[in-house]
Amino acid sequence: MTHSTTTTTAATDPAAATPMLSVRDLEVRYGGLPVVHGVDLEVHAGEILGLIGESGSGKSTVGRAMLGLLPAGGRVSRGRIHVGTPDGPTDLVSASTRERRGQLGRTLGLIPQGANASLNPVMTCLQHFRVVLRNRGIRDRAQIRERATSSLLRAGIHDPERVLELYAHEMSGGMAQRVVVGLAIVTNPSVLIADEPTSALDVTVQRKLLDNLTRMVHEEGTACLLISHDLGLMAHYCQRLLVLYHGVVVESGPAAEVLHRPVHPFTARLVASVPGARSRAAHAYRAPGAGADQVCPNQAWCAQPDHATCGERRLPLREVGSRHHARTSPQEDR
Repeated sequence: MTHSTTTTTAATDPAAATPMLSVRDLEVRYGGLPVVHGVDLEVHAGEILGLIGESGSGKSTVGRAMLGLLPAGGRVSRGRIHVGTPDGPTDLVSASTRERRGQLGRTLGLIPQGANASLNPVMTCLQHFRVVLRNRGIRDRAQIRERATSSLLRAGIHDPERVLELYAHEMSGGMAQRVVVGLAIVTNPSVLIADEPTSALDVTVQRKLLDNLTRMVHEEGTACLLISHDLGLMAHYCQRLLVLYHGVVVESGPAAEVLHRPVHPFTARLVASVPGARSRAAHAYRAPGAGADQVCPNQAWCAQPDHATCGERRLPLREVGSRHHARTSPQEDR
């Protein structure tokens, strides 16, 4: 793949190359209600960026917005989503529906959660690959089978010829999820959005699947956005993390820095919730007047002891360490 040459440099120094995926000031609304507010992120070739947060924080909404797959009523109301293409960066927000769809599978790939819900129960695995590849203009049956076999091998399936003839109900959960990964990578997209790809799998299968995904990302120079609430997996596989709370990025930075020295109280509570984790809550930033266990629902904006001005202004993302940022009050002396 053409983007593999920048893998090492980009993964070790995200500022060293142009990102494969760049999101700026993303706002998503359902009806008139904003649910994602001013999200910025970058993912480089050969890098896995983790997006973490509790259920309902907007993680999947961010991923669907990038793919143009928001459900009815959802829309990107502000911001830019740039992806690197062979013809140069393309803004998916200003692009037409036809142009956005043209990037799906070619530049952007999706690994959804719940593999069995993503597979048609009356189609074999091979038939799924035929649909994907024919949409990219590949019609030759032998070529389709060859590419499907190769893709399944890259996804960690060691007997692809047998699996190609199976229906979804004939596969285990782990096998079905690997098939979904194979379908996502068969067109060699430069950017992968992996939305809770291991949520329904046991720990052993989770590790095997993510080991294969990580190897592929590093070897082929793919840029991967991994969406999850599993801090253990994120700590092991991601170079950098973004923490989303009520649709706002409240902390970002190198994974080890964010998880071992959390600054925002929500991040500290996430870390403290992991069994056996050492709580860093005592060292976390708190809005003036907030109790030790309190996190104001509007913490990303609130800077007043009585929370009287919640929502009037957003606290800034301030640098709190090397490439480590968190929303803190400029009045707070750390």
